[in-house]
Amino acid sequence: MNIEMSGKVSSILAHKKASTVWSTGPNAMVIDAIRLMDEKNVGALPVVDHGTLVGIVSERDYRIRKARLCPLQLRRLSGQQPHRGHGFKDQC
Repeated sequence: MNIEMSGKVSSILAHKKASTVWSTGPNAMVIDAIRLMDEKNVGALPVVDHGTLVGIVSERDYRIRKARLCPLQLRRLSGQQPHRGHGFKDQC
């Protein structure tokens, strides 16, 4: 797909195979939004509350948030046990 940077967004949409817009709600769990993006092969989801667009959540939002967590927090969130001598009470 050869898309001109000076072109219109509609030219990108014309190359999309599906016309369905997948969305999530503001009270959805982050993991569910990430799974939906993965399942539908999209990089972002509109966040819709009672028919009103209230934001957009993207894979980038998740990656940035995850990167800001310290290693101990990541291990705790992933269910891993702390390394010997390092409890989860340690601060980052």
